[in-house]
Amino acid sequence: VHGSVSPAGITKTHLLCKTNVAGSNAKGQSTEVEGLKEQPWSYGLVGEKGSDLYARKLDGNFFCDMNNASLFLQALDADARDKHTDASVLLRSIDNAAHAFMRDRQKVLDRELFKEAVQQAICSKGKLALIQRGYSLGTTYLLRHVVDTVRQAPGGNRTILYANMRAVPRDDFYMAALSAASEQASVLKVFTRLPLLSQRLGFFGRLWPSALVVQGLVKSLNTSSRAKCLAQLVDEVRKEGNDTTIVIDEANLVLPCSYSRSPAKKEACKAALAQITSEVFDASVVLTASTHDYVYELANEGLYLEDFQIITLTPEVKPSKMFHVLMDHWAMGKRLACLFVATYGGSFWEADKKLYVFISKFKSPDLWRPLGGHPGIGACLGQDAAREHLINIAVDGYSPVPDYKTDEGANWASARNVAFIIPRTAQKLGLWPEAFQETDEKYVLVASNHYTRLLICEALLDSCYIQNSGGNLARV
Repeated sequence: VHGSVSPAGITKTHLLCKTNVAGSNAKGQSTEVEGLKEQPWSYGLVGEKGSDLYARKLDGNFFCDMNNASLFLQALDADARDKHTDASVLLRSIDNAAHAFMRDRQKVLDRELFKEAVQQAICSKGKLALIQRGYSLGTTYLLRHVVDTVRQAPGGNRTILYANMRAVPRDDFYMAALSAASEQASVLKVFTRLPLLSQRLGFFGRLWPSALVVQGLVKSLNTSSRAKCLAQLVDEVRKEGNDTTIVIDEANLVLPCSYSRSPAKKEACKAALAQITSEVFDASVVLTASTHDYVYELANEGLYLEDFQIITLTPEVKPSKMFHVLMDHWAMGKRLACLFVATYGGSFWEADKKLYVFISKFKSPDLWRPLGGHPGIGACLGQDAAREHLINIAVDGYSPVPDYKTDEGANWASARNVAFIIPRTAQKLGLWPEAFQETDEKYVLVASNHYTRLLICEALLDSCYIQNSGGNLARV
C-alpha cells in the first residue's frame, strides 16, 4: 500500500476490496500487498468465517474510522456493485429482510450452549439458579423457547411455572408463581385440593375451576398464607409424580422489590427469599433480571451469588453466527455485515435499531454517528472507582473484582447498566477463558455487551483517559 495510506486505511482496503492481491482500493489507489486476503480482520472477526468470541484486544484505529458513516456507505456501495444493484435498492432489501427476520422469533433463537445450560437449570431438582443477562440479548425469547421445549418433551415429568413480570406484572413472587400455575390447565385442578383454597372455591368452583377465580382468592390471602399455598401446590404436584420449577423472568420487578416503600411488599419479598432458599422447599427456582445491579439488590436482602447453585450468562450471538445471519437472512453483503458485527456485536435488537437509523440518515450521512451513546457511561467516568473499572474493561476486556459486595465502583457501573459482575463459579458462555486465568479474584466486571464496550472505549478516548497507541488501546 502506498505510504500515504494510513494503517486504518490498510484495514479499509482489506475490508472493502478483498478481491485481488494486486489491484486497486476504493479510492483508486494501487495496492500490492502479498497475502492480503489471508490477513485476519482486526475489528472482531477472524478470516472469512469469523470467530466464536468477540475481540478482547480492540483496534484503536477502529474508533477513528467510526467518527462518521463514510465507512458504512463505502461498504454498502461496494456490496451493491457486487450484487449489480443500486445502494438504495440494496438498503431497502436489507430493511425488508431484517424486518421479516425480527418478526419470526424462531429465527432469532440460537446459542445452543446457552439453551442447554438453561434447560439444565430448569430440569435441576431443588436448585436456585440465576441467569445473568447483558443488555438487549433476547434472553426472554430464549428462555421462553427452552420452557416450551421442556414442557413439550415426550414423557416429561416437570411442571414449569413461568411468569414474565414485565409482560404481566404481579404484586409479588407468590402472585407471580401461583398465577402462572393457575393459567395451566393441568395445574389448575390442583388448586381445588389445596386446604387453603378448597373451601373458598365452593362446590362449583372445585368442579369447574377458573384461573381468574383462583387468582382472586390468592390475591386476598396475606403473605404467609400465599407462602403456604405455594408450598402446598408444589407438594401436590410432587405427589402426582412431577417436579416443579418456578421461572421468574424480570424478577427484579418483584424480588426483592427494593424500589417499593410498601411494607407488605417488603414482607412478601423477605418471606419469598426465605422460602426459595429453604432446604425443605422442593421446587427449583430460576431468576432472570434485566438490571445489572440485581445481584446487589439481592445481597442487600441477604441472598448472595454464593447462594445460587447454578449461575449462567446470556451470551451474545457469536461473531461467526452473526456474520452469516446478516448475510443469509438480512440480505447484507459481506462488507456491511462485517461492519455491523464489529460495531453492534451479537445483538439482533441493537443491530435492528441501528439499521433503522442508518436508513433514515442514508441521504444525510454527516448527521449520523455509528457509535451512539450510553447515559450511564458519563456517570461512571465521574466516579473514580467506576472509571478505573471501565479503563480496565476498555484495555483488557474485563476488570478484576475482589469482593463485589464492597466494591463501590463495580456497584456504580452495575447500577447504570454499563457492566455486570461475573463470578468464577458461573457458566461463562461467551467470555474469554483468559479472564479468570489471569486473575486470582473471585469475580470480574465486564461490559454489558460488545457494543457497550465500544461506547466505553470511545468515551474514555474522548476524555483522554486512554489513548490509541499504534492501533492498541492503552492507559494515558
